Amino acid sequence: LQENPLPSSLVVTLSSDADIYYVKQLITGFSSFVEDVVYGGTLLDKVSKFSSFVFYFGWGLVALLSSATCMIVINTIKLTIMNRSEEITIMKLVGATDSFVMGPFLLEGFFLGGGASLLAIVVIHFSFRFIIQKIVLFLPFLPYNLVLNQLGNIYFIVLLWGCLLCFIGAFFSF
Repeated sequence: LQENPLPSSLVVTLSSDADIYYVKQLITGFSSFVEDVVYGGTLLDKVSKFSSFVFYFGWGLVALLSSATCMIVINTIKLTIMNRSEEITIMKLVGATDSFVMGPFLLEGFFLGGGASLLAIVVIHFSFRFIIQKIVLFLPFLPYNLVLNQLGNIYFIVLLWGCLLCFIGAFFSF
């Protein structure tokens, strides 16, 4: 062949997705040189909308489950207080302060949250490993970049959140 049968092309790579529409309009503006502009803007919009939906749905689910957990802890501690009402009355008659009486129940809430969080961490750990093994098996081209350090941070946050949430529930049960 004397000349290239394929049209000339130019590949533009952006450092930020925020400017994609501006760059598309800018390149399309050179209509005498540009026949067609192919870009992933519609796919970017769909992925962005899905990502924000998952983000807000996830945080809504966290808020819903956290409030349910707090209510369950409040009811559990109230039942414990009702079962020990005789002992609490005796302690009050002897001269125990409110904080002295409340202390064991706050610790109970804290340890309930810690135990439940540790159970959740074990479930997360093993199910995460199982899911990652299946994903790598079926989709080997999908990048897997979650490091053990990041999992440790997630486990720490789960433990801290569980202890704090149950402690707050125990505090509001009085």
